[in-house]
Amino acid sequence: MILIDTALWGPINETFRAKFIFIKEKEGEQIALRKTRSMLFFVIVFSLLISAVIMKFPQLLSVVIAPKYSGNELSVLNEIIVYSTSVLLVNQLMQIGISVLNAYDSFYIPEISGFISSLLTLVLIVWLAPIIGIYALLIGYLVGSIILILFLVLHLRKRGVAIFADFFNFRFKDFGEFFLFSLPMFAPLFLYQINTFIEKALSSTLGVGLVSVLDYGRKIPELLLTVFVSIITALLLPVLSRHYIRGEMEKFQISFTQIFNIGILFMTLLMGMMFVGGEVIIRFLYDKGQISDQMLAQILNLSQFYVISLLGSFVQIIFGISLIATDQNKLMGIVVAGGQVLMIVVNFVFLNHLKIYVFPASLFVINLIIGIVIYSLIKFDKILIGKSFLKYSLFFLLNVVVAYFIGSKMFFLENKLLNAILLYLIFITVLIGELFIFKIEERKVLVQGMSIIKKIKNQKIKRF
Repeated sequence: MILIDTALWGPINETFRAKFIFIKEKEGEQIALRKTRSMLFFVIVFSLLISAVIMKFPQLLSVVIAPKYSGNELSVLNEIIVYSTSVLLVNQLMQIGISVLNAYDSFYIPEISGFISSLLTLVLIVWLAPIIGIYALLIGYLVGSIILILFLVLHLRKRGVAIFADFFNFRFKDFGEFFLFSLPMFAPLFLYQINTFIEKALSSTLGVGLVSVLDYGRKIPELLLTVFVSIITALLLPVLSRHYIRGEMEKFQISFTQIFNIGILFMTLLMGMMFVGGEVIIRFLYDKGQISDQMLAQILNLSQFYVISLLGSFVQIIFGISLIATDQNKLMGIVVAGGQVLMIVVNFVFLNHLKIYVFPASLFVINLIIGIVIYSLIKFDKILIGKSFLKYSLFFLLNVVVAYFIGSKMFFLENKLLNAILLYLIFITVLIGELFIFKIEERKVLVQGMSIIKKIKNQKIKRF
């Protein structure tokens, strides 16, 4: 159901913050809230209609999900699908609530509330699983999501955001405004799903078990990127949209480069972790006696290639955010959709040459090209962004070499876990040195931190 929800409302969720801020700055807060209420009303209506159809004809989905199921298995699956339809509505209410708070520069409350509800969901699943089995997943998710929605509603009221006032005063035209703004994003999302399907089909032709190897190899980098990008989007999109609509283009560049620089440093730390401690992580997660050492080595290599490809993915995503923030989402949709098509072609052409490693390679190269194309389409003066992009991208690639050397050439301790921790500390030490050698801006934060520590120590010494 989450996949269906993403396919239906994902583009609106991605573009809502920017559109809300555009309306709020141009037409006023009250009109922005009225249009949001209209959008929310019709999202609820359409979600209920789709849920009703799925509840009436669950076999439409069960045939696709498990075509070989029959009898009791099929009956149970249909029952699960019927119960899961509530996810469509609950998830969308949650996403819109978070987006509205983000548009009002409230980032920590949604994250903290989300963390608390996630913990509660986990506790409920563990508690209920022995009692009701697989249904515990659904109950846990729904209870956690509803509690999060209540947190969001309370915080919206506390901030005086009257999103639910006069709720039934709705206009389809207002919903259409948000929908049309998000429409260019449906094509990239659809092509992404097609691309994922084709990747699995192609990898299955390379050998038995390689579909699973590909899934395991990309799981850790993709999970980390997804979490990080969700935070970046929540922080960056409202800020950039506000700077753009107010004509504050210098502030736009400064805000963009600050987040971009921090993002690259974060990606560098992740990359280093996978190169110096990847074997320990992979064996801990997947070495349960069912996967051969050869496949574990392939999963490790793929994870390392995918973590390098994070640079391309991050560049494409963050430059894409800048296009959405500057009201060029149509252009963004066209470029990203074209990139997905190109990625599919590259995978077909080079599959026999690069084997399974064609997928992370195409992801890195094509996304990086898309990011550069998007950068070239930015209308205003972007010299600061360009310098930051070039400097920090080279910094990342340099540290790929550093991490590879440390991870493959250094070995100090017999215990692999302790050795990985030691190597990672060495990598971080080298990284800190590079911040000063290459005059990376974030070195100033370290200097300030050291100054604060010295002041605290001096104060303690004076007391004694």
